Amino acid sequence: MANFVSVRISNKFEMKAELAHDFHYSHGRKINDKPNFAINGDGSVTPFYRDVTEKISVTDIIKNHGKFIDLAKSGYKEHHPRAMKSNTNLEYSGIITFGNADQTLSRLEVDSLNQQQLDANAHKFIQDFAQKNGVKLAATYLVKHCDESMIHYHFKFVAFDFVKHEVMRGRMNPQFLVELQDLAGECFKTSGFVRGVKKFDRLEQTLYEMGLTYDDYKAMSPADKSVIMKEANIKNQAPRKLHSDLKNAAHNLQQSLHKSLTLFDLVDKSTPEELKAIKESVDNEGNKIVSRFFTYALRLQNEAADKAKAVKHLEETIEKLGEQKEALEADFRKFHENRYQAVQPMKFADLGIEPKKDKKAVLGSVVLSKKAYDDIQSYIQKIERNCRHFFEKYNEQAQILAPLNKHVKELKDLVTLKDELGALQAKKQTLSLDVTQFEKRIEKVESRLEKVLEMAVALQKDPTNSDLREEVKTEARRLQITDVKQLKDDIEDPRML
Repeated sequence: MANFVSVRISNKFEMKAELAHDFHYSHGRKINDKPNFAINGDGSVTPFYRDVTEKISVTDIIKNHGKFIDLAKSGYKEHHPRAMKSNTNLEYSGIITFGNADQTLSRLEVDSLNQQQLDANAHKFIQDFAQKNGVKLAATYLVKHCDESMIHYHFKFVAFDFVKHEVMRGRMNPQFLVELQDLAGECFKTSGFVRGVKKFDRLEQTLYEMGLTYDDYKAMSPADKSVIMKEANIKNQAPRKLHSDLKNAAHNLQQSLHKSLTLFDLVDKSTPEELKAIKESVDNEGNKIVSRFFTYALRLQNEAADKAKAVKHLEETIEKLGEQKEALEADFRKFHENRYQAVQPMKFADLGIEPKKDKKAVLGSVVLSKKAYDDIQSYIQKIERNCRHFFEKYNEQAQILAPLNKHVKELKDLVTLKDELGALQAKKQTLSLDVTQFEKRIEKVESRLEKVLEMAVALQKDPTNSDLREEVKTEARRLQITDVKQLKDDIEDPRML
């Protein structure tokens, strides 16, 4: 299965807040203490940690940012009849993420890659992106985050073409975004990543599988188109808040698991009084997962009723084994008593045998051939061996269980705890996959919003175009009603909890 690299850019951010997140604060998304890296202009890396007292300096970044904003404005004024509008936004951010078609790419797989090569690929992407768009490389920065659920890169740049002296916002159409993904796929191919499948190709493949053509799709109602787009996994429904909420949920779950395991380790090191004090503190925090784990831990310290029940249960088990052994012995004795009953007796007179002359052919009141007699003896020996095997097995089990009679209840609780921990870890993995899925949905809704904005700009230029006006209203209403409502339903779906 191919692994994909994806790039998204946005102008909806505030520089100081972005710097704080990129270099100083994780805002609850951090799930480990691995170092992050600032990738410098020469390709070298500087490690740093977030959520620590000693912060990495961003003074030079702020100075460069302000300097190139001023240069962009003065350059625009010099080459255009009038100055740049005061509300023009030149502060852009981007993110480079990794995944695959089934959204099953694990952190372990990405960690196992050559990280120096991965960083070099990210650095090349920024260089090629800046050169292609006339962006000053000195007005950009690139950061690698390794302390969240999946390795990814953040980058910032002043969105002004210093070669053509124009604001980049005007060129950011769907074709620009397609070329951006192509560039990412080309730069990261040495690390085993390719650009994702284009949206139109996914739509075309889904229509083909349904036995439909693109003309059929164009003739559909908006509601039917929405169903097709959702099937093709290109329907855009999620805002940025969902991304943050899901990552926070995954982080909180990870923290609960970590704290539960830490408290679990305290069970063998603390007295019952100390454990009760810890439990009171845990209950006050209101974390149901941690509280439940610790309740089980306290049960393992119970020196009275629980252990008595465990001993009684063990004694009943051993008694049951003894009964099974006695039943098996009875069956064995019964076999010995009746082992010849299944043989059909044959009269001497019918065979013309005289007992006094042919003693080998006579066995009591039953006549057998030599081969039949040997077969019965062989079968008897086999049954005896099997019986001995089962006797020894039951005796061995009883000897093994006897020393454990004091710990049966504790062992059962440990198994229960391990099962619940496995379920929590699976739920955490599911949340991580949901985060990746909603990141992709963010990209899709932004793309649709871009189209609405383009139509709005065109409508400003031609206010009399009633068809265009209605189309803008329809698309905006669809984003507001259909997409946002579906998103809300997805968030509130009990299966997401």
